[in-house]
Amino acid sequence: MPMNATLIYDAATMTRTPQNVAILTGLLAAVACALWAWNRWKGVKAGGATIWFTGAAVVMALVAVGSEVERRWIAGHDDVREVQGPVLAVWEQRTRRSGNDWARWQGFTLGGVDFAYVRNTDMNYFNNAGPGTIDLVEGLVLRVRYIEERDGERTVRHIVRVERLG
Repeated sequence: MPMNATLIYDAATMTRTPQNVAILTGLLAAVACALWAWNRWKGVKAGGATIWFTGAAVVMALVAVGSEVERRWIAGHDDVREVQGPVLAVWEQRTRRSGNDWARWQGFTLGGVDFAYVRNTDMNYFNNAGPGTIDLVEGLVLRVRYIEERDGERTVRHIVRVERLG
């Protein structure tokens, strides 16, 4: 008998990273324009703040384009693997990035495959935050699709789709 599947996250359709970066780009560009207009109205040359906000807007525009290219690459990726079954060995850990900035890691095992990701980061892959948040508990039955990549000696598994089965 087939199991009902409830979509939790799909990187091809649910990621908000490109939109979030585009919004930040727009805000930076708006501040740069406002500073330029203010300086123009005052009859002074554009200052360092105007140049900084303009540069930041350009950099963020490039990041937004890169995020959208990555999202489309994920959606069209040919080598997506799939595993399903009950969630086992759920864990969470905080690691210091710098100063008072902490990475919130979470991981679990599903069908003998280990997954780990940083929760408090904006990315196109599943990170169990924002849209697609699920309370991971042992025994929860999921279907996970992922892209596996080698990073030196380490294997990285990027989750691109999560469905709750039941």
